[in-house]
Amino acid sequence: MKFKTVHYHYVPELLKKYAELMNKPEVSSIIDKGILSSEDAKIFINFIPDFLDYIRENSIDVEIPDISYEAEAFVDEAGYLSEWDRMIDNL
Repeated sequence: MKFKTVHYHYVPELLKKYAELMNKPEVSSIIDKGILSSEDAKIFINFIPDFLDYIRENSIDVEIPDISYEAEAFVDEAGYLSEWDRMIDNL
């Protein structure tokens, strides 16, 4: 299912922008098409810590709670919340 937001409608486009800047076209595609497999979930979930590192290293000001909320909802809707929780636990 395509990335549908719950509250923060700017989040998918923001994540796509940084996925492209970070040379992660597969993440951009997943945001467009949705999480269709466990491999898609793994790619998207693993992108989030890389994204957080990128914004910290480049002193980019973004609303991390908004992004986290929407990304978690996206993963949960696809049925991969336990994988998301494991990633959060390892941050």
